[in-house]
Amino acid sequence: MRKLLLVFLTILAFLLLDFSSVLSQDIKIGTGRAKRVLFIGDSISIWWSVENATKFSCAELEEFDLPMEGKLFVSQKQSTNYVFVAERGKSSKSKRIAIEVVHPEIVNFNVPANIT
Repeated sequence: MRKLLLVFLTILAFLLLDFSSVLSQDIKIGTGRAKRVLFIGDSISIWWSVENATKFSCAELEEFDLPMEGKLFVSQKQSTNYVFVAERGKSSKSKRIAIEVVHPEIVNFNVPANIT
């Protein structure tokens, strides 16, 4: 009887572990660049792939119904943290990607004292 109970509990544990992986959303996000730094006016692509979700969104992009796989280009005037959210029922998972925007800097500027 104890062996049967042990076998049953082992099978149940494997089923629960497998079932929990189905319920867990998996989000993969990237840019294809090691450094996510842009000069103002430049653009960068953000790609994603989502599994086990029924809804995927990013409020910073004002996109509330993104496909489960995709890519888009962003061109920001200021540094931005994008938070992508995958949902399934009442469960959700989020991932953040930061894009830093740098502005040109004038290091030196020479003007003659008099212009004739």
